[in-house]
Amino acid sequence: MKRDRIIIVLGLLSSAVVLAEECPIAGVWKSDEAKTIASMNASGKVTDEQRAFLENGFFGKLRLKTTCEEFTTLYEDQRDTVPIKSVTVNGNQLTTTYFDELSGEDVERTITMERGGECYSVPIEHLGFREFFCRVQ
Repeated sequence: MKRDRIIIVLGLLSSAVVLAEECPIAGVWKSDEAKTIASMNASGKVTDEQRAFLENGFFGKLRLKTTCEEFTTLYEDQRDTVPIKSVTVNGNQLTTTYFDELSGEDVERTITMERGGECYSVPIEHLGFREFFCRVQ
């Protein structure tokens, strides 16, 4: 009887590991202000005016609740959920495809997993730096 319980527990644990590997973005993530500002300062593309705005508490507030089916952005009192059409994993890079209502088109967004999956970064291409998010749940 005790052996059966151990086998069941091991089976559940291995299932959880497989799910985590299949969907490494599942969880709740928070913008990391310090890492993002360091990336911004290293870029050389941000103007003094942009820097003044972005360094004044802009980063560090956004939270993302993510599964491989959808992501929900939580920013102050705003909440928005977007279905994810596909997720492709290639090493530490993960590409999601979703429909963007503003542009009326599908968008591909590639993130880079960092620190063993505890953080990821998203390129802010027009400003030449990356916003960092770290797992909080």
